[in-house]
Amino acid sequence: MTKALQFLQSDDAQDLFHKALGGAVLLQKKSQSKLRSMRVAGAADLLRKASQKLQRPELSALSIKVRIAGFAKAKAQVQTLIDTLKKQTADEVQKKDTCTAELNSNAASTEATTRDRDEAEEKMATLQATVEKLAKEIAELKTQASDSQTALKRASEDREIENKDFQLTIADQRATQKVLTAALNVLGGFYNKAALIAQKAKVAQPAGPPPPAAFKSYENQGSGGVTGAIEQVIADAKAVEAEAIQAESDAQQEYENLVKDTNDSVDEMLRSVNTKDGFKAECETDLVETTQSKDTVVATLEDLSNENAAIHADCDYVLKNFDLRQSARSQEVEALKSALVFLGGGSFKALLQGDDVTPEMQMSDEVHNHYEDYRKRLLDALP
Repeated sequence: MTKALQFLQSDDAQDLFHKALGGAVLLQKKSQSKLRSMRVAGAADLLRKASQKLQRPELSALSIKVRIAGFAKAKAQVQTLIDTLKKQTADEVQKKDTCTAELNSNAASTEATTRDRDEAEEKMATLQATVEKLAKEIAELKTQASDSQTALKRASEDREIENKDFQLTIADQRATQKVLTAALNVLGGFYNKAALIAQKAKVAQPAGPPPPAAFKSYENQGSGGVTGAIEQVIADAKAVEAEAIQAESDAQQEYENLVKDTNDSVDEMLRSVNTKDGFKAECETDLVETTQSKDTVVATLEDLSNENAAIHADCDYVLKNFDLRQSARSQEVEALKSALVFLGGGSFKALLQGDDVTPEMQMSDEVHNHYEDYRKRLLDALP
């Protein structure tokens, strides 16, 4: 065996190899046409089987074209389909990225717009409640102001009646005083004249015994009776007049205080009404603007929903079947590359490594195969 190896490595063996291999190359050139036919048939058969496996009628149609087309044209058609599939793969990747970006953007916009809608609805509810509360408070203030003014009007009417009663009382008391004073003056003159006559009669009569104790002088009796009673009535009338004047003064002061307090209260309520009216108007304006803004947001949400539906209609098939389609297309490209290797007579080793196959590679593989075959036959023949 050692001698055999030494022989194989010798210059003579190498010359023998080159001669043998040169013959193999010549043999290859003579059978090139036959090899091409075999390659075309092999490529067509591979495409047919790939069509059945991948459920791709296009590959079956291409297998027929490869059989009937020229050798160079068949290779060009296979390469064109490979290029097309690669472009479709790249386009689909870009489509997936675009769809994902559009869906993410739509989702973010929808979330933000939904938040704007919810905030607008919350603000609308707050403004509506505020407007209703202000309207109720304004109505209550107006009612209170009206009631206060009505009460003040009734107080004015009562005051007018009280004043009329006062005027009548004063007139009555003063008239009583006037009449009784005049009567008292008349009685005073009468009593003074009677007393003077009695005094004169007393001087002219002789002295005699004193009158009986049961009898009193007419002057003393009159002065202590009728005139005293009249004077008491006059004094009572003056007291009533004074009380009426004081009561009238107190009532008038109380009325004036009531008028002032009522007017101040009504003024304060009306100022509050004006303030609340202004704030209510601002809230109503804000409510209208917020409602319009919410309507715009709702319309935007509807547009986003339509956009989302359109994106899904355009992208769902790609997104849901992306991995499957990419894998199937990759298998299809590999099948086409295998067919192209057959058509190009390429190296099987190069095919496994994914390299582009050239005629030089094919020749190198065939020469190497002849070399290995011849080397094996030599080794087997040597003792």
